[in-house]
Amino acid sequence: MLSTTLNATELKQLGDFLSSRNDHPESMGLTELHGFLCALISGPQLIMPSQWHPYAFGEKGLKFDSEEEAQEILMLLSRLHNHLVYQLTGEIPCQPILYEKGKLFDYQKGQAEHLLEQWCAAYLEGTRYDGTWVQEEMAVAYLFPLAILS
Repeated sequence: MLSTTLNATELKQLGDFLSSRNDHPESMGLTELHGFLCALISGPQLIMPSQWHPYAFGEKGLKFDSEEEAQEILMLLSRLHNHLVYQLTGEIPCQPILYEKGKLFDYQKGQAEHLLEQWCAAYLEGTRYDGTWVQEEMAVAYLFPLAILS
């Protein structure tokens, strides 16, 4: 079975691609995408990738140099999504992916707090994408700490 966990090299590859190939100014980088996906997956409704891709990457989507590159990046995105589903539907800790300029940071070591803020903001953006979150009073209370951090 193909592992869904992305290693550091694969995360950097995906992060570099998302940072360098997005023509759309609103496209998400790896940190934002991770926070956004965490919200969508942990939310009350199932949201398919075909629904969130245009929101995350713009209406025109991602630009690829070749079919091989497209397959590789789309596979990494799929594995990232599937691993988050595995983590968030089980009792497996999920730590934010903090990525910038070719480097991964560890939030537990107090590194790159501005990236943690971006992650939290993207998570909150994901909760707004699915309007059912704000209908639940308890969900709004749980989201308050993230709003403070973002």
